[in-house]
Amino acid sequence: MELILIFLFAATIISPAVAVVQPNAEEIRILSDCLQSYGGITEENSKRLVRFKDWSETYEEIPCFTKCYIKNMFNMFDESVGFNDEQVIKQFGQPLHKACKHRMEPVADSCQQAYNGFHCLVNLEDDPFVIIESMKNVSTEAKTAMKDCLHRFDQYEWERVKDYSKNPVREPIPCFTKCFIDRLQLYSQQTRQWNIPALTAKLGVPAAGANIQHCLKQRRNRNACVSSAATTKAAEQDVDSDTEILRKCLREVGSKDLVGELQKVARYSKWTSEEVPCFTRCLASMKHWFDADESKWNKQQIADDLGADMYNYCRYELDRYNEDSCEFAYTGLRCLKQAELYTLETYKNIVSCASELNVTMKELQKYAAFPTKEVVPCLFQCLAEKMNFYTPTYEWNLDNWVQAFGPMRQDRTASNVCKVSAEQMKTRDKCEWMYEEYNCLERLNYNTDGSYPLESTTLSTVIARKTAASVEDKTKAS
Repeated sequence: MELILIFLFAATIISPAVAVVQPNAEEIRILSDCLQSYGGITEENSKRLVRFKDWSETYEEIPCFTKCYIKNMFNMFDESVGFNDEQVIKQFGQPLHKACKHRMEPVADSCQQAYNGFHCLVNLEDDPFVIIESMKNVSTEAKTAMKDCLHRFDQYEWERVKDYSKNPVREPIPCFTKCFIDRLQLYSQQTRQWNIPALTAKLGVPAAGANIQHCLKQRRNRNACVSSAATTKAAEQDVDSDTEILRKCLREVGSKDLVGELQKVARYSKWTSEEVPCFTRCLASMKHWFDADESKWNKQQIADDLGADMYNYCRYELDRYNEDSCEFAYTGLRCLKQAELYTLETYKNIVSCASELNVTMKELQKYAAFPTKEVVPCLFQCLAEKMNFYTPTYEWNLDNWVQAFGPMRQDRTASNVCKVSAEQMKTRDKCEWMYEEYNCLERLNYNTDGSYPLESTTLSTVIARKTAASVEDKTKAS
């Protein structure tokens, strides 16, 4: 469902000249009836409806309007049974229904339930991850690659995903296509040949019988995405080694005591503030990870050079823009150094728990879908105990959570909504409520949107990025 008629109608009330689609008489009647208790179809109410997406998730500005509207306009809601899944899917599609299913759950107030669900559906219509999930003839592997690649770009660029359906000449998000094409190994840079069978199997193109010969002609590398491998190689030839980079950067920041400064650099991961001012900015720039002029991280290069694990660990830290490019480079590179140390530790503990509980790789991968109940009972409790996520009184050791999974998206105080009450801790199974807290923290702090189960959990990402065989070998050996 690409447009919600209600917004088009509201637009005609405010500015008839800009309306593209005129609502029909039936919708006008329904809107009038639903607004009757609030003054009818006035300009003020119309303005409210136009900004429906901007209403708070928890506060409906025109009480019970949504329930009335979706019940009569789309026949998708009933007070006794709640949302009609079949009708929601018909109007919005399966991926969007799946994304908002958790917001459609029954609550005491049916008006609030209707608002929760519909507000989510409307807000996620243009969500890039929903758009990707909705793509037809595209394999699950390809969709996963597209989602992973999207994380390497700034979030303000994500909204351009919808522009790809227009087949523009200029790519909406530069180098996004190259990213997932590389991930799926559909094009060989060495031979400059496309793997057409794999392209068809994973992306559903080209169509059967299509004449694609003109698309396969080799062209000069004018695009930075095409020529990036050659560019990187040439750049590497300019710098002989990481040691030389260190020396160049120390000279650039005006350091005279090279030995003393190198000793400081050796304990870089333990710095609490940058001990050699602006040194990190130079280092990250020389590695082509950071653009000092724009004060911006080159996420694609980081992912290519360091791997998806380390990029994923720091993705929110790299998004926290800072006008002070020296400080921004320092906080980002420090995070990447911590990722190098800690992602391996997290993985080792996951493998250890999997071995102890005789868990298969197939079972572990099911965690990617944010299951409401844990796939393997007490798996997360095992990990939590090994990594000291809790104090003896079951408060959070948040520093240990961050060490295991990376910097959080939200402010730490915002995470309190995920804490299970002391009363529930006494009456419920410990493994159950611990997993519930983890699942909530994942959605809030590590999932891109923080509200719906389309992205992989941090736990499953760490698992997937490592060698699956090593997990299976350990479980078989146990």
